[in-house]
Amino acid sequence: MDDKYLGRKLAFVVGEPPEDFDDIPTCGIEYLYKVKLEERRCPSVVVSDIDTKKYAELQNVIFDEPNGFISARPGFEPDPEWQRKTLEKFISLRRNIFEYRLDLRKKYERKTFPHADKFEEWCVYCLGLDKYRVLYGEVESETSYDTKAAEDSKKGVKYMIRKGDVEPNRPLLSIVLYMRQRHVIRVLTYHIAWMEVLGFSHSQGEWLYALLLALDTPLYPDTCAMIRNLSRLCSKLRSELTSPKDKFLEPLNTILSIISVYFDQKDMSDNVVEY
Repeated sequence: MDDKYLGRKLAFVVGEPPEDFDDIPTCGIEYLYKVKLEERRCPSVVVSDIDTKKYAELQNVIFDEPNGFISARPGFEPDPEWQRKTLEKFISLRRNIFEYRLDLRKKYERKTFPHADKFEEWCVYCLGLDKYRVLYGEVESETSYDTKAAEDSKKGVKYMIRKGDVEPNRPLLSIVLYMRQRHVIRVLTYHIAWMEVLGFSHSQGEWLYALLLALDTPLYPDTCAMIRNLSRLCSKLRSELTSPKDKFLEPLNTILSIISVYFDQKDMSDNVVEY
């Protein structure tokens, strides 16, 4: 077995390569050798250099559809070094949750939480009764419901009040570790709707961060659309801040950085940290 074949056994004899590859091939073997040589000389990717200006006058349809993301004003954008450290921490926490979920479940016993469809119960569970009343009114009010799920959710809220479970819960591991993807996606959707009415708060920031930690990838199209809506909303809320020292600037930038960089929505970012 010849060393020039690197230890591989020949399938069949092809003869020696021609001495001059510039000549026209005289047989099939020389042709194959020449094709192989030309293949090695070709770059892996070829990009044509097209002058698009000469086609501009022929263009009769122009699309300019903004994505709705509001870029940060000077002083409100995330610092690249801070953004890098924030994302590294998020990635580390996320990796631990997904890799050691079973071990963590042995350490943190499951807490009770509402079913995925019970959006009013989730409102009380995450934000507390006071915020619930701002969003949905008094529990005892006479209201007609579009769906049975909504009616059942209202009944669930009344039961929570009777039990005294009206204080907001933090997104502890004893909750997040046991949430299925259906729960994670639904509750994220609820928080976006609540934030459109209530604005941003630290309690919602904690929940959004925890739910993004638990969100599976790759994203389904509707889930991707949902977190893009979240990014648009957070950028809007950030644009309404009056000072770079506002207490909500850092948590809003955290969520925006996670969506744009980790979840690869790079068209919705101020400055991009590559990973």
